[in-house]
Amino acid sequence: MIFTFSWLSYFINTYLTPTEELCLGQHIVRLLVDPLCWLLPALVVDLGYLLTLIAFKTSGSMSPSTGPTITSRQGARCIQIGDCKTTFLVSQTDTGGLYCMVEHDLPAGFPGPPPHAHQVTTHTFYIVEGSVTIVVDGRIIEATAGTSVYIPAGSVHGFSNPGQAHARMVEIDTPGSFQDYFEALGQEFPAGEPIDQGRMVQLQQQYDFRAAN
Repeated sequence: MIFTFSWLSYFINTYLTPTEELCLGQHIVRLLVDPLCWLLPALVVDLGYLLTLIAFKTSGSMSPSTGPTITSRQGARCIQIGDCKTTFLVSQTDTGGLYCMVEHDLPAGFPGPPPHAHQVTTHTFYIVEGSVTIVVDGRIIEATAGTSVYIPAGSVHGFSNPGQAHARMVEIDTPGSFQDYFEALGQEFPAGEPIDQGRMVQLQQQYDFRAAN
């Protein structure tokens, strides 16, 4: 028991952000004090969150680069996801899995992903050029160049570019293993192929996604 709490304390102090600590604490308290939690559906949710969090955080704990990593936008690796170009500015390998940073070049009329939430992953969006419509927990944000939006784990969100001009948006994701999702999208929807929302949902189920109700 002492070992378990010592390990959990180490895990929290080493891997988690304050927001994730709060969310994890809520799940642990419910497991300890709420008798209804031990009903199967609730138990699956709480234990599932804890195990998913541990898996995402520890699997991303690769050794970071020993020195600074300098990447120019022109020289960075790019992939095409349908009509959207995604540029890897900082990879999960660079940061030891702590985060990754990409830039999306969103064409006019880009529908974006369907509304969803993450158990572990957080996003920070920064609009570099143009305007992007970002929806967070029902709030519609018309984010123009120079605007940043932070989306904590658990918030239902989505983004799109319904306008008539292209837009560029930087996205920072923690943990960095979310990069694997972009890699999978690039394989599923290569250049020029329209993004099918049904196929995207199926793919998302393999990663840290929860479809909005």
